[in-house]
Amino acid sequence: MPAKLHMTVPTGFRRNSEIPQILVLYYDDLPQRDIEAIDGVQVTKVLRTVLDLLTAGDVSPSLLRQALREGLRRGLIRRSEITEAKNHFRDNRKARRFLLTVTA
Repeated sequence: MPAKLHMTVPTGFRRNSEIPQILVLYYDDLPQRDIEAIDGVQVTKVLRTVLDLLTAGDVSPSLLRQALREGLRRGLIRRSEITEAKNHFRDNRKARRFLLTVTA
């Protein structure tokens, strides 16, 4: 289990009480294409999660590469999503280079 739970909430999210210490909140308005519901809970799709972790720099690229390849193998990620992400992250060299190594 991770020491902290990382959650992305809409930029307009406000909470009147203190945020629990186990939570790390990120504020972003995510596009619907990056979100799916699992057992009624909205979560980011595998590819978006991997790219967020890559950007944060907390997980080694080799482990993230392994996660992407496993996601492809299990059908959790489609190659077309990776192609879309390459275009979306065109200004983010790190993410783009990473995506190129996975599809190579």
